[in-house]
Amino acid sequence: MGKPKKSSPAVGTSAAGGKKGAAAARVTDGGWRRSETRESDLRKLRERSLIPQDTTAVRLPGSEVIPRPPSGYRVMFVAFVLHGFAYPVHDFLRGLLFFYGVQLHHLSPNSLLHIACFITLCECWLGIEPHFGLFRKLYSVRRQSGLDGVYPIGGFIISLSPDVQFFSFSMSESVQYWRRKWFYIRDSVLPGQDFGPVPFDPSQLIVKKRSWKNQILDGEVAEIEALYRRVEELQLIPEKEVNGVDIIRVFLERRVQPLQARAHPMFLYSGRRDPTRVSSEKISEVELDRALRVLLKFKADEKIPGKSLTPPFSSTLAVPKSFKVPGMAPPLLERYPNAPDNEVVDSVSELPSARSPAEDADDLGEDHSSKRSRSSSESSDASTPPTPRNPRGLERHDDVQGGSSSPIPAVPVRVVAPHPPAKRKKEEKKEEKKEEKRARRASPIFDLSTLGSRACGFAFGAPLCPRGQAAGGGAPDAGGETAAAARGA
Repeated sequence: MGKPKKSSPAVGTSAAGGKKGAAAARVTDGGWRRSETRESDLRKLRERSLIPQDTTAVRLPGSEVIPRPPSGYRVMFVAFVLHGFAYPVHDFLRGLLFFYGVQLHHLSPNSLLHIACFITLCECWLGIEPHFGLFRKLYSVRRQSGLDGVYPIGGFIISLSPDVQFFSFSMSESVQYWRRKWFYIRDSVLPGQDFGPVPFDPSQLIVKKRSWKNQILDGEVAEIEALYRRVEELQLIPEKEVNGVDIIRVFLERRVQPLQARAHPMFLYSGRRDPTRVSSEKISEVELDRALRVLLKFKADEKIPGKSLTPPFSSTLAVPKSFKVPGMAPPLLERYPNAPDNEVVDSVSELPSARSPAEDADDLGEDHSSKRSRSSSESSDASTPPTPRNPRGLERHDDVQGGSSSPIPAVPVRVVAPHPPAKRKKEEKKEEKKEEKRARRASPIFDLSTLGSRACGFAFGAPLCPRGQAAGGGAPDAGGETAAAARGA
């Protein structure tokens, strides 16, 4: 074993006085570090047209450890771009962030890839816009922990539920050093898009919410199960079954970022000149192979599966009328500004403890030590009450360049003494029992009782709202007018 690598300063550093304090300088695992993004990283992204060619649209951070995006700019990770994300943000992703009560930087790269794959599946093979009910059927959410507690960055994990049948493919277990590669990118909007994500807030903790249970109500079951059967059928078509690699391959080949707000869904994709592409240039086979190997777990000498004989929908391969089921979008904050707070499941929130740089592992894989991650992430060791969500914490776009960023509050840092393993297990079992009782007594925070077959979103006890139509005076979905016009045509 060689000497541990010298690490950049990170959020969570503490300096105690005296000789012992000097030897015990600590760094928070999974916390903010000074950015290590270089011009060479940005150049590679520009070569693939994944970020704007305009050099003023992207800025490298200075010496700051905690990001402070300039007015009109957002925080971006290199790994997020490679996993299908771009600004302006797709409303489906923006709704998920609101529904689960998390910020963008709380998601891991593989969690974003799961969402990107889901959107691609819905648009390219189910022939619908993303269906929030089906998403809750297929996926579960949890917190990701290291030795010090829940990761402040990438600590919210979206993964496939163990009891569903889904396309077989393995994502890369570890995206090395991804938390160290961040930069600033200018915000952008589609015409008619009035809102973007809430302002960046590094002090917001990842706290369990009632909505994390992904509860499906009786009124949704029939439609969701029908869509799920279609997903199962796609995997069982003799000699034409769709494989998981196809889902990622199609958005890479089409050069579409699934998590970006677009003029129309991918089932209306029209070829090389389609306005939803990031570049009109065709991706080479070498570049496609390299991109797939970055996202998926293939050995250097392992052959990547070929294309399925069941092609994705496009403008030249229309969606059959029998397939046309309206999508279902998650709730958006601007539509329901008076929504009740998403009741917190935890009675307390967590902040990670600190540890020495010598103990700091080089970005453990997101699925590494899953048993330890699950147990420590569900514990309640801290005593600081959660910060209440501001239901009006919206960032409005004032012009096409994007909105302004709010002041960055100070990030609280403290050390948490972990419970001994035996005691922690007892505490976890108690918490699980309490949580089950609360779940049985509590009604869902988001009222889905009015769900109808033509609905694509839901309110809190209010009728559902068709995509692109404002609810309660809210703004339409990003690209809603364009998409509606395209469907009408």
